[in-house]
Amino acid sequence: MHRLYVVAAVGLAVGALGPPALRAQATTPRGTVAGIVRDSSGVGIAGAEVNITGTNLRAHTNPQGQFRLTNVPAGTVSVGVRRLGFLPAIASIVVGPNEAAAMAVIVTPLAQALATIVVRGDRRFEEHGRLAGFYQRRSRSSGGHFITREQIDQRNPSQLTDLFRSVPGARIYSSTFNNVVRFRGMRCAPLVWLDGFPATAAEFDLDALNPYIVEAIEVYLGVATVPPEFRWVRGGGSCGAIVIWTGFDERRRKARAVAGPPAELTKQVEDRLLFTADQVDVAARADTTVVIQPAYPDSLFRERVTGQVLVEFVVDTSGLVVLESVSPISTSHALFTDAVRRSLRDARFHPAMLAGRKVRQLVQLPVKFEIPLETSEKE
Repeated sequence: MHRLYVVAAVGLAVGALGPPALRAQATTPRGTVAGIVRDSSGVGIAGAEVNITGTNLRAHTNPQGQFRLTNVPAGTVSVGVRRLGFLPAIASIVVGPNEAAAMAVIVTPLAQALATIVVRGDRRFEEHGRLAGFYQRRSRSSGGHFITREQIDQRNPSQLTDLFRSVPGARIYSSTFNNVVRFRGMRCAPLVWLDGFPATAAEFDLDALNPYIVEAIEVYLGVATVPPEFRWVRGGGSCGAIVIWTGFDERRRKARAVAGPPAELTKQVEDRLLFTADQVDVAARADTTVVIQPAYPDSLFRERVTGQVLVEFVVDTSGLVVLESVSPISTSHALFTDAVRRSLRDARFHPAMLAGRKVRQLVQLPVKFEIPLETSEKE
């Protein structure tokens, strides 16, 4: 009986003290901290973890470097910022009850970035690479209609034939099994070339190609406009020609959808499955025999828009970029980011070394997009 009485007494005590304590906690003044994390140039840093010291309150910055923390205790609080590739930072701010406090935090990068790549908008890059002929024919205004990867991204077609709806003189018809393209009222099918080879066995099903794997398309509406290299000896091309260049694979499509890999990469670094430049004996470095050369986005070139991108990605033990890991740390325009991401598919690196073995390393690549003054004056 005595034991039951004690338990009951304790229970009464808890019941008497609990509600006021909970009410006091619930009525503690709270506010909001909103701000941005930037580098020294003023560009927002994506994927940085922001936390209020001494609490469980934390958030990650968005692609513009912005963050927002709610339910922050009123008073002077310390705000900590962490991100792979940057020195940790901490700052103090006064938070008023039921008010939003604004702040900006500057973070300093660690010395682990690759040498800056400068992309000059003078179109000289178009003279090289697998798509050299595409850009040369486009620059000559050879009577064709040219669709770039950038335009495909902007239109985001569900199937390839959707791209031809905006081509003057082209018509899309639905047959029994698929869509077909015809030019200027012709009944015959245009000759299709795929990566430099004619598809002559039967009419090519354009929608069999995923738009994500297409890098560029050339459309020639009649035999008079078809370049000699795309005329077939048996008369093919008399009904026009469609020239398709591929290369954008599914792994790159999935990489575009990755919203926030920094947290996952941080976990891999903590588990010693991935290393940063300061943790290895020999850091990963670019293979100079394979040039990383992003293409200047057409629309930004026309508008004379310059900018910069800092991307991070994993270089595996074979020296290849893990495309799913490519993510912008900071960027002045999404189209610049896309151009850099596409250029990394063919990149080659010498892998990082630790204790005599090859290891996976997280690297950063800064890229600047510039338009030389002489180019601007000529245009």
